[in-house]
Amino acid sequence: MINLWTIHSEDFLISEGRVDHSKSIYCKEIKGVKDAYPELWKCLSKKVSNKEKAKAIEEGQIIWCFTSKDEICRTGTRKIKWDLSVPESEVIFVNSFVWNRILGIRCGVGNEMRLNWQKEGIEKHSYNAKKAHDYEKECYDKFWSRKPASGSWWDELFVDDKQENAGHALISHPVPDSWILGKCEWVA
Repeated sequence: MINLWTIHSEDFLISEGRVDHSKSIYCKEIKGVKDAYPELWKCLSKKVSNKEKAKAIEEGQIIWCFTSKDEICRTGTRKIKWDLSVPESEVIFVNSFVWNRILGIRCGVGNEMRLNWQKEGIEKHSYNAKKAHDYEKECYDKFWSRKPASGSWWDELFVDDKQENAGHALISHPVPDSWILGKCEWVA
């Protein structure tokens, strides 16, 4: 079992009904999501051996989850945070950096990567703080301008476990009650 967390509006039940992505703020407001979702669902459905589940996934019946509760963003709106314990065989891990590349978004890279770049910059340019800072920015730019090794970011989106830059995971909807550990209000 693996612990996951997901946040949703108060009127959305994760254990029944259907996901309507047209109501999602994420789908409405984040550039590229609406266009990327059909391809995501198609790719996901190929990873599932159960035909009924694959059909539901291809129709968008999935829930995005966080693999670390420390990474859950504060949205400024009132939400419900669901705490889950999911069989690892039911989880598909997503490389968050690759997902953002697909959407054309340059997000933060995380403390470890950023600190490594800072350390390298200081080592290379210990005599010049501006050059050390410029080096960090150059590393960030190189990271986001890198091309996919496989030729397509879609081929690199899914990872084997949460240790491989998998800030997110996907699970099928509806979520069985037995996976739900609890829920609480989540306000920024």
